[in-house]
Amino acid sequence: MGKECPKCQFNNPDDTVYCGKCAAPLKSPEEISVTKTLI
Repeated sequence: MGKECPKCQFNNPDDTVYCGKCAAPLKSPEEISVTKTLI
């Protein structure tokens, strides 16, 4: 089926992280893990 880019609506393969047309990130913010380092 593929992932539709939220920015340009380009249809990308399911395993794609960034849009092949406009390079926008395809993962939603809750899917992207953030690591914080406290110093």
